[in-house]
Amino acid sequence: MISIGLEGNPYTANAVGGGLFLFKEERPMAIDERIQILAWLSIPDAYASLERFRELAECGFTTSFTVSSSESAVAAALDLAQSVGVKLIISCPELSADPENTVNRFKSHPALAGYFLFPFKDGELSSDEPHSSDFPKLAALSRTLQGIDDKHYVYVNLLPEGATPDQYSTANYQDYIEAYVKAHLPVPSLSFDLYPIQNAKDGYCLPPGCRVNEDWYSNLELFWLASHQTGKPIWAFALSTAHYDHPYPDIHMLRLQVHSNLAYGAQCIQYFTYWTPANPSNPLLRDGGFFAGPIDVDGTQNGSVYNLVRQMNSEIQHLAPVFANAKVLSVGHTGVLPRGTRPFRPTSPVTSIQTDGLGAVVSRASKGDQCSLIVVNRDFTALIHLKVLFDDTSIVHLYKLPTPELVVGGQYETTLEPSGICVFSWPKKMAPLEFVQFGEAYDRVPIIGVWDGSRRSKPGVYRPPFFHLGDEDGFTLNIVQFGEATDSVPIIGDWDGSGRDKPGVYRPPFFHLGDEIGRTIKAIKFGEAYDKVPIIGDWDGSGRDKPGVYRPPFFHLGDEDGRTIKAIKFGEAYDKAPIIGDWDGSGRDKPGVYRPPFFHLGDEDGRTIKAIQFGEATDTIPIIGDWDGSGKDQPGVYRPPYFFLGNQEGRTIQILRCGESTYR
Repeated sequence: MISIGLEGNPYTANAVGGGLFLFKEERPMAIDERIQILAWLSIPDAYASLERFRELAECGFTTSFTVSSSESAVAAALDLAQSVGVKLIISCPELSADPENTVNRFKSHPALAGYFLFPFKDGELSSDEPHSSDFPKLAALSRTLQGIDDKHYVYVNLLPEGATPDQYSTANYQDYIEAYVKAHLPVPSLSFDLYPIQNAKDGYCLPPGCRVNEDWYSNLELFWLASHQTGKPIWAFALSTAHYDHPYPDIHMLRLQVHSNLAYGAQCIQYFTYWTPANPSNPLLRDGGFFAGPIDVDGTQNGSVYNLVRQMNSEIQHLAPVFANAKVLSVGHTGVLPRGTRPFRPTSPVTSIQTDGLGAVVSRASKGDQCSLIVVNRDFTALIHLKVLFDDTSIVHLYKLPTPELVVGGQYETTLEPSGICVFSWPKKMAPLEFVQFGEAYDRVPIIGVWDGSRRSKPGVYRPPFFHLGDEDGFTLNIVQFGEATDSVPIIGDWDGSGRDKPGVYRPPFFHLGDEIGRTIKAIKFGEAYDKVPIIGDWDGSGRDKPGVYRPPFFHLGDEDGRTIKAIKFGEAYDKAPIIGDWDGSGRDKPGVYRPPFFHLGDEDGRTIKAIQFGEATDTIPIIGDWDGSGKDQPGVYRPPYFFLGNQEGRTIQILRCGESTYR
């Protein structure tokens, strides 16, 4: 655990009140192990020198951005940055006026990180906080730059939640984000700027003199969902320069922003700003009121803020072994829920998290062969008491430097300092359960299929006429409209042998088969109008699924033309829940029946292969799928909105909470 909080020497190693403070000795860290730290509006052209860039690097910044006055200024800055190991996001008038020659000039420079598209020729469009109406033009220019240089990124920063529909050019903020995702800009990240600490007004947190903007966690939540759908990491901000109603920061304010951003999966922490802006008429700033950044307007180092940022950046890199290149699987909150967030729900090996006070951000992350639980105190003014309980059989460590500490007795208690962070870790093989959100508790019709050709079955839900298709983490891959709102019996199968399952609907005696975008492929008549229970399977190992009907205890199997192949007797006449699966990896599906909590598996001749006990006697909805890509189908049960996935030994291997529709 790292529970960091003293404002004194940031490099002293001490265990105080359950916390651990960082070591002065810096261990060498590979580039891909670092968290990227970006200085926004960095060293102005007039101050560019080796000493200034060394000062920037010593503050812990890995990347720098400022708007340069010319190509020659960019060239000089790149050379200086290279000498101290800092990368630059470049911008100058020539980048928009003559992108081809400008990019060709700089694309091979070792210090180049990427390009910031400001200003454009018309003087109206910027890659900072663009309107949705600007996305097509921004995408076109981004593709132009990428066509010249595909080794360096284009940087785009979006508006935060809380702006107006006129600023978004959409009806609401979620539509704004969706429009950005659908524009398919060739950018590697999702960046937005919202500075959450404000002078006190209304809000869920009301410490003396300050509050947390109620839109902030909602904004992080939306970007976390979009990050999962696009595969692009979040880049998020911390405020280092006071302005308007945003106060002069202290270490707890910085930690709240940084730790919460990391808990939501941020892979870059951006500081606004490094150099205190001087010119209120600057189009990037538009208004005045900036003061006391790490470096003042006249170039004087503001020691108190500079050292706070330097301390924070050191703490960030000590957390990099946990967060750099990690995937945040789920996020929740304890205590008073911020707007737009959801409560934390524990899954193995975590059985309970208890906090007092305002509460905490709690997330689960995965990196390499390790899983992590991250807890962040959401109150930047007060301590909270934290108690975490784990499965008795789990091997869980507290993340400490230099040596992790074993959690003994299945529980850990500590006092977490204002904005403090606590990290637990365990090997994936000890606790392979994951928890994510998808769908709603009112859903009643699960669907299972291989939507992406990966051989692994994934969850989904059917809300006529929509098929909501999820991934292994429970996020929506796609939504396909097929059939009518009056349909009630979905069917899923690989109709063409492509390795991807598609939707269909059953209207006795017709099986209506669709493709991946909701077009009708064909309708097969099989069985009788009085049949009520369709079954779908690859009866002959051809790779194509075919129709069938269940009339207990008979499984009537058909071909692609609606002819009967065979009828298999399996189970009893009183059975009501047929299951179909490839139990042995032969490529042929076989029958089975579900009698809670037992899954009775049969062979192609109706003989019992085995019975697997999984779930509870109170379960009513079985699911079958190849959860691990082994070629063998395994049991599961659906308890809306949860998908409990098991193996053929009846052990739970994963829990999915079926989640809300998001966008790809």
